[in-house]
Amino acid sequence: MNKFFLIPTACFAMTLALGSCSNPTESSNSATTKNDEINSFEISQSIKTASCTYKVDGMPDSCHLTLSASITWPENLGNNNIQALQDTILHRTFPTYTGHNVNNAISEFVSQPGALFENDKSLKYTKVQSATENIHSYTADASVSMLEITLDYVTYRIDYSSYLGGAHPSWGADCFTYTFNPARVLTLDNMFTPGYEKILEPILAQAVADEISAKPNELKSMLLTDSVYVSNIVYLYNGMIVFHYNPYALLPYSYGAIDARIAPYEVSDILTPEARTLLLNEQ
Repeated sequence: MNKFFLIPTACFAMTLALGSCSNPTESSNSATTKNDEINSFEISQSIKTASCTYKVDGMPDSCHLTLSASITWPENLGNNNIQALQDTILHRTFPTYTGHNVNNAISEFVSQPGALFENDKSLKYTKVQSATENIHSYTADASVSMLEITLDYVTYRIDYSSYLGGAHPSWGADCFTYTFNPARVLTLDNMFTPGYEKILEPILAQAVADEISAKPNELKSMLLTDSVYVSNIVYLYNGMIVFHYNPYALLPYSYGAIDARIAPYEVSDILTPEARTLLLNEQ
């Protein structure tokens, strides 16, 4: 069954405690207000979901396939410029989508079951109300959620999973941080100075070892790669720089995903001036 729901936009004030004391300056007409210790700004989001189930014929055994998507969609974040943020959410969640409309992107995803089977022309897809228990049931899901928001940036997580047969589902995540000023997504190149790999790699190796409660020399024998490399899935969360590794990126599936957390001061020497301002409050 094809379903599409739009939960009405929710507006609320995000409040963040600041350590400084200043004269109260409040304005009911401003997106951002201040008092002695609190800054607040309004944000609004929509929860958009859709799902569609198909009967798939032409395989050795007939099956059902359910496609679903759920996005926490930013409408307004303190009146900041978020066009690039919205486009990033769309294009990282749905890599083949080239437009700018979230409703169209979701609808396109759930209406193209053939994309999961490399558009095999021998397969036939028929929409059905729901999957039945007497044949195989496969799934593919994508979801987007906000992890954290501050006055300076917002971090999102994109989760995806699919089961098309086999021993276990395939799953993973993509995370990113978007700064409001300048309006851009944080990347390795705009966070770190050239040649950062040499310094980052041993620090990351220790962080990964800590995540799985292993010693660095033990970790080396467990890796699926020659060494711990610098993941390009990098984001900010709870004051830390986080490098995300999906299952099989470094370690066997049983270890799941790895989030290697590094404190900004540990890599202060290789942060760009902009990153130092953002993460270490250096002017």
